[in-house]
Amino acid sequence: MPDIISAIRSSSTRLVISIDSPRLDPAFVYDVMEGTADTIPAYKFGLPFLVRQGSRTVKSIITRLEGPYYIADLKLADIGDIMAWAAEVAKYAGFHGVTAHAAVGIEGGLDKLMEVTKDLSLDLILHVALSNSGARETLSALIPKLKQVVNALRPSAVFIPASMPDVIRDFRSTFGNSVLILAPISVVGGMTPGEALCAGADAEVYGRAVINSPDPVASARRIAHAQVRYLRNNISRCWEGVVGIV
Repeated sequence: MPDIISAIRSSSTRLVISIDSPRLDPAFVYDVMEGTADTIPAYKFGLPFLVRQGSRTVKSIITRLEGPYYIADLKLADIGDIMAWAAEVAKYAGFHGVTAHAAVGIEGGLDKLMEVTKDLSLDLILHVALSNSGARETLSALIPKLKQVVNALRPSAVFIPASMPDVIRDFRSTFGNSVLILAPISVVGGMTPGEALCAGADAEVYGRAVINSPDPVASARRIAHAQVRYLRNNISRCWEGVVGIV
């Protein structure tokens, strides 16, 4: 079973496609994945799509394409036993990693989830920040404590919004290469492909910019090329790890 760090860092394309909308047709999703799986290292399935389609349908999609890494972005935030059961469902559906909120804390929460994900050979991926203004007033204030959670648990990866480059740099400086950093990019955020990579992210996560475009496959390729172009043009001010990307 692949692990997320090797799946992302061994890829020449540092782009993850996010599949979130419950209105997406499973056949369309499969076609997009089939057309991009030769270059895209990972796909993230959001909770709305997962709930609408169900674990059996999702399993039928992702098990048809071996090779990519699959993230169940459940954003778990509950007591340990409940999150553990959710991880079991993610494993059944064929996922390789599952997400939870770092703010849940360790004792009675993430400690149980970490134990179960290890038993299931799933990667644990933690959300440490969100991009909406409300979360900036609450979660962002907790980032020093959330770094302690990450340091104690050492999850395989963390999600940090691309719109928070200072937080990305902080985590990269603190944890080096031991934790993978995934940076979701909002279609309304005005971010240029490659900016979050320059700040220290390992991959940028695009959803609607790819899925809602007239030609998702071509859009994914354009974004991947734009990432490399941005890094080459700004390499002198980017973190040293981008040398391995460009």
